Amino acid sequence: MASGSPAESFDRCAAPDGGSAPRRRVIDVLQAGRAVAALAVVVHHAAASTETFTKGIPSGLQWLASYGYLGVDFFFVLSGFIIYHTRGNDLGRYARSRLARIFAPYLPVGVGIALAYTLFPHLSAGTRQWSWLATLTLLPVGRPALIVAWTLQYELAFYFVFGLFFRRPIRGMIGFAVLAAIGSLWSRELLLVPEFLFGVLAAVAVERGWGKLPLLFACAVFATYCVVGERILFGLTMAFLVVGLVRAESSGRLRTPQLLSFLGAASYSIYLVHNPLCALAARLFDSWLLAFVSALLVGTIGGVAYHLLIEVPLLRLLRPRSRAPFQREAPPLHDLLQAHTEHPSLGRRDA
Repeated sequence: MASGSPAESFDRCAAPDGGSAPRRRVIDVLQAGRAVAALAVVVHHAAASTETFTKGIPSGLQWLASYGYLGVDFFFVLSGFIIYHTRGNDLGRYARSRLARIFAPYLPVGVGIALAYTLFPHLSAGTRQWSWLATLTLLPVGRPALIVAWTLQYELAFYFVFGLFFRRPIRGMIGFAVLAAIGSLWSRELLLVPEFLFGVLAAVAVERGWGKLPLLFACAVFATYCVVGERILFGLTMAFLVVGLVRAESSGRLRTPQLLSFLGAASYSIYLVHNPLCALAARLFDSWLLAFVSALLVGTIGGVAYHLLIEVPLLRLLRPRSRAPFQREAPPLHDLLQAHTEHPSLGRRDA
């Protein structure tokens, strides 16, 4: 196997309200997108666990669930969008916020899984190759014990490159994507890296008013993906989709159900804990239907519980006392787009 999921995409999809109060305004449609992507990943692993422990899952459901891994592509695109849109002007603050956001919720789960594999080496995934160093640091020196944490290694690399080119991030991301494309000759997985660039460019398009009919382009690229099957085209589809959905919300043409917004806020926790919970739940039943449904529910509800009981208190403990956590002061997205309409030069920054 996201998303996926990537911690920045699990950050609040927001821009703070204007004025002196450092309040944040959530971009609800992106919260909903995070929820859908996280649930897609849960379905993917719930089906895999059900197939492993019951051997009876219908082929149609298995085929549909197999595409849940594409939630990761949405998370990578969203990471690029959010990190550019909320980057601010303080490199130190950026670095502290990113490290806290990715590691604080991750470490209890990652270390817990590593200890379980160390103490009980015959657990289902305990015999696979993993590294304590990679688990603790998320550096590219092997695989972490938590299976889904490989995506967080990409996130961390993205944060590092973005920080290196903090004043001119687009140039840095283009170079990052080109190097990854060359590296994909040896590892196809590296073709995921340009999706961060797609997200950055989507944020630029929203802020500067670039591009017309983004949803039409999303449909065209998706149709091409269906024919060609190249995963990077799905990522490009998600970038166009993000632009279109954000604009639709900012114009008042789109509203997001509160449940999806809530699940979007919990999506990082869901992503972190769902896989081992799905495996545990699927073991309890001989019926594929009961195993699948229980894995789906336990993985999702367990993630929500982790969000409320662990993630939120940890981030609250780490947040700066004098300012809102991990966000730059900026006008609401709707105001930004309205200002661009009135003053086309607004938002032009050196890339």
